[in-house]
Amino acid sequence: MEKLLVTSAEYAKANRAYTDEVVTHYQAEVIYNTKKGAMDEEALIQTINAEQITGLLVYSSSDEVTGHVLKSCPTLRAISRHGVGMENIDVNTAKSLGMAVVNTSNAHDYEAVADLVLADMLAIARKVPAFDKALKGGEWNRIPASNVWGKTLGIIGYGRIGKAVADRAKAFRMKIVAASSRGGSIAGLPEDIEELSKEELLAKSDFVSLHCRLTDETRGLIGEKELRSMKSSAYLINTGRAGLVDANALLTAVKEGWIAGAATDVFEKEPTTDDPLITAKLDNLLVTPHVGIYTEETLREIDILAMENLLFALSEQK
Repeated sequence: MEKLLVTSAEYAKANRAYTDEVVTHYQAEVIYNTKKGAMDEEALIQTINAEQITGLLVYSSSDEVTGHVLKSCPTLRAISRHGVGMENIDVNTAKSLGMAVVNTSNAHDYEAVADLVLADMLAIARKVPAFDKALKGGEWNRIPASNVWGKTLGIIGYGRIGKAVADRAKAFRMKIVAASSRGGSIAGLPEDIEELSKEELLAKSDFVSLHCRLTDETRGLIGEKELRSMKSSAYLINTGRAGLVDANALLTAVKEGWIAGAATDVFEKEPTTDDPLITAKLDNLLVTPHVGIYTEETLREIDILAMENLLFALSEQK
């Protein structure tokens, strides 16, 4: 019998009946981390070895699945990421030890994230949160907002999510430009999307949306220099990873008017309620608690796929 560790009790809370069916089919046993927050190195090593875990389902991007953990857990044979971000998993070490590493890139989560990007663009440009707050506070305050239709959208990282965002933006008759986070050319870019360098894109775009993986190469992709190069009327949307943006520079940029505003769904340490981007309580800085994929339909799909992928990977190793 395979023994599985799921790093959070929040996993599949609303879909446990579905995931239990998968586990029963494969005749596996599941242990859930019942403590709040992500699992650090010590907690992972202790639990995996004490329970002789063979499969690990990584729920949070803050779980510390480091090379030290992997080298310290000889029974572990497969790792499944709930989502697609692998920056907190030492994939190279895992593969060198013969462990299978999978994620839920076979899900439709990118469609849900793209929905949030458009929601962020509309909400912050049309000042929806600020109007809502003012009116509920007894103020009838009508300040001119900004259009979304007809504006230029710059997408950095034209992968699955970037493509889905572009498809939606076309319905708003937006001009779409794209840039690779690595500086190279983008394969298969449609003719109606202009390819620019990152520098050109930042200077020309009314909205900039980030859709890059977080790597050593992309960490700090947007810093003070980049934010100062954007239009003062532009907005930055980050639904990717917090490390793509220098948070201190972003906070200053929004406060001092280098850019008109920003929206972020991601933070350096999660969960959090005391990140400076949150506690600043700025009307032109929209914050959400990493909910890009958090729709009932998408979560059900990812919950099931994360478990199926893990158990299938383990079965393939036999």
